[in-house]
Formats: sequence, C-alpha cells, structure tokens
Amino acid sequence: MKKVLVAIISFLFLANSANATVISINFEDATPSTLLDNFYSSLGVTFVDALVTLQGGLAGGSGSNTIINVNGAVHDASEPLQAIFSNTVSSVSIKGLDVGVNGFALVAFDRDGVQVDAQQVVGTSTGFNEFYTLTVNAANIHRVEFYQVFDILAEGIIFDDFSFTLATVNVPSTVLFYGVLIFIIGRYRHKSCV
Repeated sequence: MKKVLVAIISFLFLANSANATVISINFEDATPSTLLDNFYSSLGVTFVDALVTLQGGLAGGSGSNTIINVNGAVHDASEPLQAIFSNTVSSVSIKGLDVGVNGFALVAFDRDGVQVDAQQVVGTSTGFNEFYTLTVNAANIHRVEFYQVFDILAEGIIFDDFSFTLATVNVPSTVLFYGVLIFIIGRYRHKSCV
C-alpha cells in the first residue's frame, strides 16, 4: 500500500511541476540598426538600451543579428543592457560573443531590485573567437542586466541567443495534487486508528 501511495504522490508531483515554458530569442526577426525596446513584449520581455546589429561572422553566433548597447559595444555596469520581464521567470541565459579580458556579467534582480543571482566570465585575450553563455537561476527573477565587467582594453562585446524560463502554475493539477494527498493521508490515518 505504501508503495502505491508513494507512486501516486510522485506522479502527481511530477505532473504538477512540469509546467515550465522556455522562450528563446535569437534576434533574427528584428531589424538591424533599430532599438529592441518592446519588440518582444508579446513574449513577455522588454529590452532597455539594446540595439540590433549584424554580428559580422564572429564565432559562436547563431545567425546574422545580435544586440549591443545603444551607446556602443564597449560598456560596463554603469550602462548595462537590461531585460525586464512582464511575469516572474526562473532562469535567464544569454551568449556573449567576442568576450575578451573585459569579460561579461549577467545579474538577476527581483521586483524589489534585490540581486538574486549573478554570473560572470573573463576571456583570455582580445576576445576573437571567444564566446560564453551565462545563466542565472532564481525563483523570482524580474529583471536582468548584462555588461562588460572590466575596462582593460577598448574592446567591445555583442550578445546573442537570449532565453528565459517562465514557470507557470497549473491550477487544476495543483488542486488535484493536494486533494489526492489530503485524501490519502486521511485514509491512512483512518486505517491506523482502527
């Protein structure tokens, strides 16, 4: 009986937790030399200071379009690119191309502006043929910033392949999960008392 109960509870838990939606953006549907702003708002994200540009054949790029800071490819934490989500997300990834010794950082914040996760990487040279994907994870990401960490060389960075995970709550399966759980506990307790 206990094995059956464990199997049922495990199944219901997995059915309830398999509701995450991953949204990927490679910027190919955007027009070069334009600001992204609300271009992807229908997908649940708005970009701040992101200019669409041609990537120029750099290693790691997935297509012809990428994004840079509107003020140029050289930018630090004082002028980050930002992505703001209309709903809370649990994971965000972005690929940096031409990442050299200036490196790049991806920082996640909640709705109150509190940092909830961060990652950074530093390249080994001027960045030619160096590309890295950074990912931040937290249950309550509302906004991310990405930028160069250092200003060692006058070497810029461009970004590609942005993705995020929107965790959704499936109300019917949640109610079913807890309803069955309460029923099973009640039956188990009833049999224990007899």
